[in-house]
Amino acid sequence: MLDKVLLPLDRAEFAEQILPRIGQLVSGADVAITIVHVMQDLLRAEPAKIKDVLNEAHQLLNNAATRLGDDAINAKCELRMGDTVSEICKLAMLLPASLIAMPTHARTGLDRVFHGSIAEGVLRKSTVPMLIAPARDAQSADQPGALRRILFPLDDTDMALELVPLVEHIARLFDSEVFLYHDVRGSKEDTAGDEMREPEMLFAPLRDRLTANGVRVTVESSRLQPAASEIVKKTRDLDIDLVAMVTHGRSGLERGVFGSVTEAVLRHSQCPVLTKHTDRSRKKSDSERFVTG
Repeated sequence: MLDKVLLPLDRAEFAEQILPRIGQLVSGADVAITIVHVMQDLLRAEPAKIKDVLNEAHQLLNNAATRLGDDAINAKCELRMGDTVSEICKLAMLLPASLIAMPTHARTGLDRVFHGSIAEGVLRKSTVPMLIAPARDAQSADQPGALRRILFPLDDTDMALELVPLVEHIARLFDSEVFLYHDVRGSKEDTAGDEMREPEMLFAPLRDRLTANGVRVTVESSRLQPAASEIVKKTRDLDIDLVAMVTHGRSGLERGVFGSVTEAVLRHSQCPVLTKHTDRSRKKSDSERFVTG
């Protein structure tokens, strides 16, 4: 359930990339928004510098709350000091947040965000789902009904099922059509040596759950390589507004985001990506519950 959204911001121009998307997700819903800005350590700074930094931080937070407009009714602002990644992850845990929303940081999109960046660190350390809006978001975030079509790639494991409740929530909120997508050859590149399942074992119960709850579902598949190229191509061919896919690996993101299908999609997608770092230690019975209950 989408009830608490954490929105970390560090520069005003980046806020413009993500705030319209947040406005879409929380419009007309009872969602608490926490806007957080993490400052550098000012313990040894000159008083004049401390004043300037504080004024700039408060202005950033206030402007973001104002930009949300009516959606800021349930919004609050948090000002933290210390390590940015750690403070964001701690706050996400304390809320607890159901979603962390972050923009990309440059014209080059995730090429800079996912290499020694804040977003990389948050995704690496937190298991809270993240909505990442690229700078090159092709769809106008202010356009009504802009989340009409959701592409939900599945591999041969059951890790992606952790995103099902959130995908279902968004689909019902916007009356979105969900495209369940499976790339047979490409998905196995990231799951070699792991227990895999036939696609039908994932599609059938997931399709049944979504349709039973009023979500329109279409099944798409491919045997072409590379998988990431096919997924990005599908976002264009199907006019996709949101891609939902997990990251996973035995050691953080080493086999999940970095050097994987998910990383490539994040780098090249022109629409927002909903992603989550999954925990492989979770038992299969837990993931089965996401589909059946």
